[in-house]
Amino acid sequence: FLPFLPLLERTGWRDDEKLTVAVSLSILTLYLYSFAVYLLSVPTWSFYGLAAIAVAFSFYRFRAILRVLRDPGVRETLILWLVVNVWLLLLLCLIKSYSGGEWYFDWLRHYQKSLVFFRQLPPDVMPDLPSRPPLMNLIPAPFFALSGDEFPVYQQLYTLLNSLVLLPLLLLGRVLCGAKRLLIPSAAVICCNPMFIQNATYSWTKLLTVFFLLAALYFYIRGVQVDNRYFLPASSILLGLSLLTHYSAVPYFFAFAGHYCLYLFWRQRNRWRQLIWCCAPSLLLFVAWFAWAVGTYG
Repeated sequence: FLPFLPLLERTGWRDDEKLTVAVSLSILTLYLYSFAVYLLSVPTWSFYGLAAIAVAFSFYRFRAILRVLRDPGVRETLILWLVVNVWLLLLLCLIKSYSGGEWYFDWLRHYQKSLVFFRQLPPDVMPDLPSRPPLMNLIPAPFFALSGDEFPVYQQLYTLLNSLVLLPLLLLGRVLCGAKRLLIPSAAVICCNPMFIQNATYSWTKLLTVFFLLAALYFYIRGVQVDNRYFLPASSILLGLSLLTHYSAVPYFFAFAGHYCLYLFWRQRNRWRQLIWCCAPSLLLFVAWFAWAVGTYG
């Protein structure tokens, strides 16, 4: 996420807001690049080039990145994320096998879909591949290229991705509750929450979907509260990413759309231009995947 922090300097956002969007943009970049590699049958060693570009740009804009990382809110967020991840990885060591009744098979299916994309297998090897959106199944490809495609790599990566839900949780806590010091109470509640632990350590896509939804909600609220032209488009992109992660985000999409059309749209100064900026990014992301799925599988 580091290369994207300097690119958000002109948005007028707080540094902890930039952190959440930078992480989202890095996920979007990995998704688009991995999908392009799969569709065009590009050799997987090209992922090394992507990693080299990210490292080089991070060094080039090192001072701007360091300035963001020195922000107290950013430090608090990153410390909480690291503490919770240490706890999650320790719990991950205790898991011998996944169970859970009828959904025990989900973890294996998601892993197989990630292998289909990374190994560039033909689509017909998995006829139900479009049954769920592909974003989180494409993210492991660069990490598989660098570290191997064994299940432990996939399992740890999914745990780290699922734990990103902490970032918008802290943002919402600061804007809704006005709490300045959330580190200790947040860490205590989250580390002892069985629902969070189960969803974070189980290798599926639910919590990353929640990450995008909560981030979209936060930037939508900020777009209503503050006159900043970037908040609502950011919310739209985050909402589109949630749809590309799990279809359970569809009801929330209609909730956002309903509020925007019935309330916020009529209070915008440049309402039609703002509508285009809000709708176009998320629609393009989702339509591109849907068009490929329909064209390939019918």
